[in-house]
Amino acid sequence: MKRALFVIGITFAVAFAIVLGIRISPDALAIIVGVVLGAAASIPASLLVAFALTRQRQGIDRLPPQQPPGIVVAPQNLPAQPYGPPMPALPPPASKRTFTIIGEDSSQE
Repeated sequence: MKRALFVIGITFAVAFAIVLGIRISPDALAIIVGVVLGAAASIPASLLVAFALTRQRQGIDRLPPQQPPGIVVAPQNLPAQPYGPPMPALPPPASKRTFTIIGEDSSQE
């Protein structure tokens, strides 16, 4: 039963690939092939990283537990700095600003 399902699945995949290859544009086919090959190219690198991390983790587990050194940073007592004179307030604008809206008739106010 499993073998029959496997053969049917492979047949369906091949038929789907043929129909897709006939109907799809060459640019879209190039993108699909690039994505599939890019994903396939990343598999060895992912396995290498996973292997390296598990090896590193095994090495850490073998070390005896150590207490990290305690570092205390005491704050310094600095003299308070007095605030300078306040900034002067801005003078009021000399005249009321006017805006011109592009496309508006200037006779209306």
